[in-house]
Amino acid sequence: MYVELEVDQEFAAICKQIKEENKSEAEWRLIESDSMFQTENYEGGFDATEMEFCFSYYDAAGREYWFQLPLAQVQEIAAGKSLKLYLREAEK
Repeated sequence: MYVELEVDQEFAAICKQIKEENKSEAEWRLIESDSMFQTENYEGGFDATEMEFCFSYYDAAGREYWFQLPLAQVQEIAAGKSLKLYLREAEK
């Protein structure tokens, strides 16, 4: 089951931080971390196996959802493009 989520300011700020790092996918791969970015509702980082940024999102009820996106999509969000994220409920 997937949940649709509009990109909010909190996640857009993470994307801007990633863009400001100005790293290629190859460079991100070298510093892979699943908890490089942590905010109130999001936690994640670059996954070298997936070659994408993988995040957990925690809703107001504390439920965890997972989603991932490529560097190109992160850059679009950082540039202000309004996008939807498609989340799946985390496995228990």
